[in-house]
Amino acid sequence: MFYNIKDLYKKITNKKTINKTMLIGIDGGGGAGKSTFAEALRKIDPANITVVHMDDFCKISRQRAIAHKEIGWLWDCNRMKSQVLIPLSNEQPAKYQIYDWDLDELSDWQEISAGGIVIVEGCYSLINDLSGFYDLKIWIDTPPGRRLLRGVERDGEAKRYLWEDLWMPAEDDYIRVQQPIKR
Repeated sequence: MFYNIKDLYKKITNKKTINKTMLIGIDGGGGAGKSTFAEALRKIDPANITVVHMDDFCKISRQRAIAHKEIGWLWDCNRMKSQVLIPLSNEQPAKYQIYDWDLDELSDWQEISAGGIVIVEGCYSLINDLSGFYDLKIWIDTPPGRRLLRGVERDGEAKRYLWEDLWMPAEDDYIRVQQPIKR
């Protein structure tokens, strides 16, 4: 199904209950356009839409090494759930620490007020353990070749091997096993 971004926003706000936090999950493979899409929605109503990035919930390297073969092993879904999704679904403010990719540690704290529209965007945002929290789920489907091209353009040719040998195969497993597209 295809919508103009402003028409989609109208459909979203028509379903939103006044004073209740609306949680939206936007998922898709790396380089699919999730961040761009979430930002386009946020720009329509920046006072009422907050975007939370799954990239802020990367596990620190010592945690990643332990869970390397699990679906979504790179992401701290338990932290996403406890710091963001549970409080907001209970109409409480949320507070979470973002992952600093350069330092490989948790750094600054971010706060989110309850009551608006909160978009959680990123790979694995619709993983089984998180999927039930969302009022609306969106899957961005983009051909693998285009995703790889975007990823290499963004991250550099030196990281192509991560896209081809690690990230994209792991996302393929996630899509095959958990079938987030069907949600």
